[in-house]
Amino acid sequence: MSITQILKIIIEISKSKKLNDYITNSKNINIFQINFGLNIGWSIEGVMESSHKIDISYLGRTINKTNKLKDLSKIYKVGVVFE
Repeated sequence: MSITQILKIIIEISKSKKLNDYITNSKNINIFQINFGLNIGWSIEGVMESSHKIDISYLGRTINKTNKLKDLSKIYKVGVVFE
């Protein structure tokens, strides 16, 4: 289902006239890129909060691996890398 959702996101972005107009503007070429990394495994979700802000963080080996997959998608200039 995750891959299906990624594809839906890519399709919706490609159908957006406003976003396509922004990207095709000569000043904005090559500044917009979407990359996905997808990995299956365990992780821990934690909430870090203060009186001003709440942040959600994810920890685990699978998260690190997913970030590496996302970085590979940038290197190979493809939208999705999954394992």
